[in-house]
Amino acid sequence: PEERQAELQGMGDSRLRKEDARFIQGKGQYCDDIKLPGMLHMDIVRSPIAHGRIKNIKKDDALAIPGVHAVLTADDLKPLNLHWMPTLAGDVAAVLADEKV
Repeated sequence: PEERQAELQGMGDSRLRKEDARFIQGKGQYCDDIKLPGMLHMDIVRSPIAHGRIKNIKKDDALAIPGVHAVLTADDLKPLNLHWMPTLAGDVAAVLADEKV
């Protein structure tokens, strides 16, 4: 019916977006292009061992590397109650592993 078609108008159709031209021409700005004074970058180190047990994390070794300002582990997030976060499924997931990966 026509009423249903009006409700679905736009589904599957091409959309003219006003930002396309600047990105196609290489003039768009992405989040990664933003540079702010004093801005730091982050790197995430993942375990090379699946289902491994974490015995220790040598933060001092990482902090000794020139340019490294901080090393965060699950222990740093526990006092803030940020080491576990709810998921859309209603359970919780570790933000940073603290005992097992």
